[in-house]
Amino acid sequence: MCTPVQILLESSLTRRNFLNRLFTPHVLGSTCVWLIVLVVFAFPITSSMPVLLKVNSTPINLALKFCYLLLSGFLLFGALLRKESRYLNWGCILILLFWIIYSGRLFYDTLFVGLKFARMSYFKFYSIAFGLVLSSTLAVIFTGRYVKWEQAAKYFFFSLLLSNITIILVLYKIYGTLNPVLIAARAMFLVELDGGDEISVLNPITLSYYGEVLALFSLALLFLKKNSFLRVFLYLLTCTIGIYVMIMGASRGPFLTFVILSVVLLFTNIKYSKKTSPYFVRITSILSLFIFFFTYWLIPKLLSLDIIIIDRIIGLFESTGGKSLEVRDYQWSAAWNQFIQNPIIGDQFLENYANYYPHNIYLESLMATGLIGGSIFFALVVYVLIKMVVQYYNKDILIIFSLLLLTAMLGNFTSGSLFASSRFWILLAFCLTIKKEPSKDLIICNKNINLPTS
Repeated sequence: MCTPVQILLESSLTRRNFLNRLFTPHVLGSTCVWLIVLVVFAFPITSSMPVLLKVNSTPINLALKFCYLLLSGFLLFGALLRKESRYLNWGCILILLFWIIYSGRLFYDTLFVGLKFARMSYFKFYSIAFGLVLSSTLAVIFTGRYVKWEQAAKYFFFSLLLSNITIILVLYKIYGTLNPVLIAARAMFLVELDGGDEISVLNPITLSYYGEVLALFSLALLFLKKNSFLRVFLYLLTCTIGIYVMIMGASRGPFLTFVILSVVLLFTNIKYSKKTSPYFVRITSILSLFIFFFTYWLIPKLLSLDIIIIDRIIGLFESTGGKSLEVRDYQWSAAWNQFIQNPIIGDQFLENYANYYPHNIYLESLMATGLIGGSIFFALVVYVLIKMVVQYYNKDILIIFSLLLLTAMLGNFTSGSLFASSRFWILLAFCLTIKKEPSKDLIICNKNINLPTS
């Protein structure tokens, strides 16, 4: 007959075995990928629900945030059961240190100073900063090591494609056309409230960002690996879809980032590829298609139409030459002055010109946390940039994910905030933790990412 102590020990071992079978590395890695997809790449899909259903977006957003919080909690609990999850690299440690300091700033400004962001309730603000951004980032920090990069590449690509298709369909529903000339204002998702007021649930910058990321990710898969003719056609098609969505959003930052990183991808392909006859045939064919597409079709149409993104690019250079300032310039100036006045611990998490975030997370880190937090944040940025350079020279396949992070990092020079930029923090944590398989670490024309073509 078993004693009570033996029964307790057997029960404990049974429970432990059940948890170990439930929280396997495969389960944690797959769940982590789904969390990233849902929070980062499928955002336009979830944002389209209020538009299509014609309902207030707040209940849907709260329900989604609760689901994200449950997924994060599941991952964090599973990570506690695995010893290897407790070992973090210096990049992840820097993220944790910065968020400890930045959280103190947020709590102090909201609870003791009474500062509010855009008249947002404290509950909603905390649900974004901590319930969504921080919890998801922590979950990726402790479980990103279990992700298989091939699975991540597939899921990221197809979720981006579905998001961009969703954007196009919703734009057609809103405007009744897909002709950029007939869309009078910069494209956005609007939902009507009970009182008749309309609010934006997806802004133009975000729309352009998702178009930019799909186009760049397609080019990365096109340039950085061998492809059949069918896959070349697929990636050219998805790149075109991304460019179209980027034009509809009419945001300058994503457009300029796309141009710069596209050139980098092209030179990377030329530098590291084996210079064989099939390679020259392939690269010549791809470049010919691009030159024909842009020279004889896209550029003439854009120049002949009154498309807002072209006007904004031209206006950017005209305003720079004429020294005219935009509202964002005053916000940056205010943020810098607040840092100068309080250089050690920072001033507050909002700039005092428009009582908003300054649309530059690098300035914001200094403004909000001073040299104490800002030095940690910039050390983190330098750390991840060095990691990207090492990946580049080692021809590491994981550079395709660093490219996604780079779009967020460059975009946050002119938009985004520290407390709400889930894309930046989650992709940062992912790129710092994901591991590669030793047999699949060559990036150029040697190892394929097994992406289906249909």
